[in-house]
Amino acid sequence: MPKGSFPACQRKMRPCVVGMVGKRYGWSKFIVMVPSIAIREGVHKSLQITAEHFAETYQKKARFFVYNSKRLHELESFSSDAGINIMVINTQAFAAKGKDQRRIYMELDDFQSRRPIDVISRNRPILILDEPQKMEGKATTKSLEEFNPLMILRYSATHKTQHNKVHRLDALDAFNQKLVKKIAVRGIQTRGLAGTAPYLYLEGIEVSKKAPVARVEMEVKLATGEIKRQLKRLEFGRDLLTVSNGLQAYSGFTISQIDANKDAVEFSNGFELRAGEATQDISEEHMRRIQIRETIRAHFEREQQLYSQGIKVSDVPSKLKPASKT
Repeated sequence: MPKGSFPACQRKMRPCVVGMVGKRYGWSKFIVMVPSIAIREGVHKSLQITAEHFAETYQKKARFFVYNSKRLHELESFSSDAGINIMVINTQAFAAKGKDQRRIYMELDDFQSRRPIDVISRNRPILILDEPQKMEGKATTKSLEEFNPLMILRYSATHKTQHNKVHRLDALDAFNQKLVKKIAVRGIQTRGLAGTAPYLYLEGIEVSKKAPVARVEMEVKLATGEIKRQLKRLEFGRDLLTVSNGLQAYSGFTISQIDANKDAVEFSNGFELRAGEATQDISEEHMRRIQIRETIRAHFEREQQLYSQGIKVSDVPSKLKPASKT
């Protein structure tokens, strides 16, 4: 059961898998199953985009189509054609309730009184499940048997049920195989403070027509007495002892400079904190939370930047870099 890191590059892999097993073993009937119409259209688009590459790499063209119970001539061709054939189908076409969904199990006059599922099953197709964790319902799982598959391959980055894993694709492999264009690395550094160390994390500096503002995560004492970590927008001159509602660990931490050029904040006690740095008073779990938040924020910043250039971003994969201490 292959495991992929990024949905977009996973879908680029499907034609490759079809081409490789088709060339090596002579298997030619494949069905890509997806949990929704949106994913179905994405898979179909990927097949269209990679069609030329597929033909050049495997010296044969693959015929592909989206299953439609009212276009059964395509299913006829799927069954009779000796070449590589790929059918894309969403689970609603065979596992949902309703007359149109049940047509796959009905003897149809316009299909020579045959059931579409019988024609499909006689081909012993290889099923490729896209996002299988979304297709683990009893009705869907039971319906898979009706296809009489030769084998089932499951592609996902978030498997719920572990089967027999035959391949794993991580971020580095995807990059090396040119399935993604770039891997963005975001790291968090921890800084040591002498004595009682307050928690500080500088997320970044906001620059506008006004004076720069620092986005700092710090601990704050609530009215209930509970201490929580909160993200604050702090200007020049702010006293963190006051902002924290009297936590003595922040005594002496008044913002004396916000340097947008260096992406750094300097405090009255001489301590300097740069963007992406956190003090040593930070747990491993919280470190990961910061990294995940930074990764998501970087993704949207990059997407906004490219969008302004007319470039659409479908997936910008990121790999978290282990924390380092200075």
